[in-house]
Amino acid sequence: MVSASNLRLFGRTAEVDVLARCGRVALGTDSRLSGARDLLEELRVARESANLDDATLESMVTNAVPRCCGSRTAARCKRARWPTSSSFPPAGRCRQVTRGDIKLVVLGGIPRYADEAYARVVAPAAFWTQVRVDGRPKMLDSSLVAALSAAQTAEPGLEISAVTWRAA
Repeated sequence: MVSASNLRLFGRTAEVDVLARCGRVALGTDSRLSGARDLLEELRVARESANLDDATLESMVTNAVPRCCGSRTAARCKRARWPTSSSFPPAGRCRQVTRGDIKLVVLGGIPRYADEAYARVVAPAAFWTQVRVDGRPKMLDSSLVAALSAAQTAEPGLEISAVTWRAA
């Protein structure tokens, strides 16, 4: 697996060109202590270290994940109302994508992060909390906002100005 963590800890990473051509490699994140900041940074590291094209990189974080993680993960993805997916900008920009560029993230059929226009389509307004990500307005699943607030965890680049709590 291509990873920032392997490069930082061992000075090298696995050769993945053959596995990527066969669709048998996926990309995820590792600990922030040794790895990249987020999945987008891992994509940039993979692009630079393995010389993979944007279509292959996008597949490594979308279509290839269920295939590489076994039949149970693939079955869960198929049962989900929407597949686990992200909406990336047009092809050819993979190494330049920022968190603010992503329009929609759906995990296991649950929308988690979106531009306001997308958020209105996929879930009711009460589902979302308005935030700023790297200075850009976004909508974040209110349950994630509650979890971050309860953990008193600060995410660099995430601004949660006013949290509206709903009664259970």
